[in-house]
Amino acid sequence: MSEGEWRSLNLGYTVGDDSDAVKENRRRLAEALGIGIDDFVLNKQVHGSAVRVFKRGLYNEVPTNIPPKEADGLVTDIPGLCLIVLVADCTPLLFCDPVKQVVAVAHAGWRGTMKEIGVETVHAMTDQFGCKVSDIRAGIGPSIGVCCYEVGDEVVEAAHQVFGVDVGRVLIQQKSGRYHLDLWQANRLLLIRAGLDNSQLEISGLCTSCRPEFYSHRRDQGRTGRFGAGIMLKDPRV
Repeated sequence: MSEGEWRSLNLGYTVGDDSDAVKENRRRLAEALGIGIDDFVLNKQVHGSAVRVFKRGLYNEVPTNIPPKEADGLVTDIPGLCLIVLVADCTPLLFCDPVKQVVAVAHAGWRGTMKEIGVETVHAMTDQFGCKVSDIRAGIGPSIGVCCYEVGDEVVEAAHQVFGVDVGRVLIQQKSGRYHLDLWQANRLLLIRAGLDNSQLEISGLCTSCRPEFYSHRRDQGRTGRFGAGIMLKDPRV
């Protein structure tokens, strides 16, 4: 329903789009998934490492109208609850443990990546739900690729601190002397550090800046929408 620079299925309320259009976009998405609009759970994303947990047994039924809090990760074992992060160049991370029936999602821009939000999400799955790292599958979704992501000194310094001798695998120096950051490889390396095997990881390889079907904050100079990356356990009653 969105128009102009937000054209198509913008899901973000905070980017200047008409709020009625955003609500209708979310309603249509919920309808396509066979759930209610109140079954979406989103955080107030702050480029941090906090993870929120929604655990079966703490609720008599699927919680609705959950107010957003400042956090960049979500984990649940509740069927029918759709966890979503909103992105427009940052990296969405999706997690599933098919054994324990636990799913999670995380929002990893460069700050969240350096703060190891993906690792913290894995820890929430293992600590709060008893997941085994060997059972977890993770997807690294569409985000700005190393082809387009030139970064400044602050990012370069942070990458050196986090990755040490492996920094050359995530920072690529250009002929100009400037650096590009590979968010996909950065998150892959961190998840491997957390104990996942490379065979448990999948990278979409889709650059949001290169591909016009995605919103891109950098390409569109901040005037753009937000697409959603979400994950949900199907409700066995449906």
